[in-house]
Amino acid sequence: QLLGNQDHIKAELEKLKQTYDSQQQKLEDSVIAMRKELQEAKAAIGDTQRKLVEQSAVLLTSQSQLQEVEAENSQLQLRLKQLNEEYRSRLTQYIKDVADYMDSKSSNMAGPSKAPADHTHMKRFVDSMLKDIRASYKSREEQLAGATRGYKKRMKNLVKKHENLLIAYGLQREQIRSLGSSATDCGPAELHFSITDPELLTNTTRELNRLREHKAKLEMQLHELQK
Repeated sequence: QLLGNQDHIKAELEKLKQTYDSQQQKLEDSVIAMRKELQEAKAAIGDTQRKLVEQSAVLLTSQSQLQEVEAENSQLQLRLKQLNEEYRSRLTQYIKDVADYMDSKSSNMAGPSKAPADHTHMKRFVDSMLKDIRASYKSREEQLAGATRGYKKRMKNLVKKHENLLIAYGLQREQIRSLGSSATDCGPAELHFSITDPELLTNTTRELNRLREHKAKLEMQLHELQK
């Protein structure tokens, strides 16, 4: 009976050993799987962060392009102002020339017989001046109008491109956050790259900026709570 008990104990110990070995193997397999998942997650975070950095660089470039076009618009506005001033200056000068011409003719007039001829000559003189100033102004105006149309088209395309980049950047940030990274690892908030120039804002971009501002505040609050 003692021998039988020993055999039973050995059998139980063997079963326990097998169970332990099985559990140990499962645990090791789980650890290996977790390590693999962790490595994959780190690789995914690293890849996404690299894309985020690239996206940030593109956004900064886009912001720079917007600033350049804004500067171009300022130059156009300045040229338009100068054109108007030139137009007024030339018009004033022509009026003075007409007045001087009339004064000189009045002082040199010998009799009434010369009046019709003088009137015709003066009319040709005035018509010529007006034609000259209109042609000059129209040419400059057309140049400015063409430049303005080009500016508006470029600006519209740049704003659209910038907003698309900003949306893609926001998605990249959310992807990093979903992988467990903190807010500080996700790059600057989208609000940092938002368009703020009132002349470039539409109702849609204003609403998007408002939502981005709200989101940035929530992220800051969450970051403070996680400290």
